[in-house]
Amino acid sequence: MTPPRPPRPPCPPCPPWEGTWNGVRFRPGGGDHLESYFLRAAAPDAKRAIWLNAAISSSATDAPESTVAEGWAIAFDHRNAEPSNVAVKHAVPFSDTSFDERDLGIQWSVAGSADELHVGPGATHGAISTGDHRIDWDLSFPARADPLVVLPYARMYTGPIPNTKQVSPYPDVRMSGTVTVDGDRWEVSDWFGMQGHSWGPRHVELYAWCHCNHWQEEDELVLEASSGRVRAGPLLLPVVTVVNVRHHGVDYPFNGLPQMVSTRADIGMRRYTFSGRSQYGRIEGLFEAPVEDFVGLRYRNPRGPTTHCLNSKLATGRIRFEPVDLP
Repeated sequence: MTPPRPPRPPCPPCPPWEGTWNGVRFRPGGGDHLESYFLRAAAPDAKRAIWLNAAISSSATDAPESTVAEGWAIAFDHRNAEPSNVAVKHAVPFSDTSFDERDLGIQWSVAGSADELHVGPGATHGAISTGDHRIDWDLSFPARADPLVVLPYARMYTGPIPNTKQVSPYPDVRMSGTVTVDGDRWEVSDWFGMQGHSWGPRHVELYAWCHCNHWQEEDELVLEASSGRVRAGPLLLPVVTVVNVRHHGVDYPFNGLPQMVSTRADIGMRRYTFSGRSQYGRIEGLFEAPVEDFVGLRYRNPRGPTTHCLNSKLATGRIRFEPVDLP
């Protein structure tokens, strides 16, 4: 039975600027800036997954020509007894790239190599190599989707707080095509996928993020949760958490200001838990993975120390979701 539709949450139905949620936010000369477009596709049997990322890094203190775009790809393959994870990365001057200001449109080629990256509404293809490793992909997905807006108020996407803005323009899609990892060709057919977009002046000091649309006992449930410590000027604030659930097309947000401070979260090295409630119901979640299911990444900041991130696309998640019983 389809659950009742709760009152419309206070999320803006459209971005608080001209364009779509995928329009690039970076403007040269506008100060420290980091921006990331990421895509994920996981096989129905949860034994393989691909993660792709196109990122911009710019510092207000450096010359404009130092702004770079980075392409990342990670392939997770756990079909055999020994898991295999392949991670590759390349970088190009931002001046050699194209980012659409209104919609999803990213493209570049790496001079002197066969590496390239292209992302548009409904399709992405490219190739990234590092040393002896190489990942090629050519994937398609539905070109229209109902975005999952993570933050509750438009001013949180236009103002200084939080440091990092995040949205999932394609929160629940099925991807098809091919992925080739070091010569091993994968046929991708209706893999569970998503596409996200984030931006801000720096990476969060401490954070955890999860997104899941593939469950053993539920076909139409999308969960996105994130917890982090953000800065307000010189102050490092306590951990705040936002959780969003989409169940049978109905949004149940746990992201209002009271929930940000009352939702409990624990961020471990390879384990993330949270629990909270709102007028829309109750939610509890646990996501974890063994060390062999992670790849370690180093994210540059325009200024300050490097941020280290553990990334897994084959983690195990368990949630308890109790939606509100409306008349």
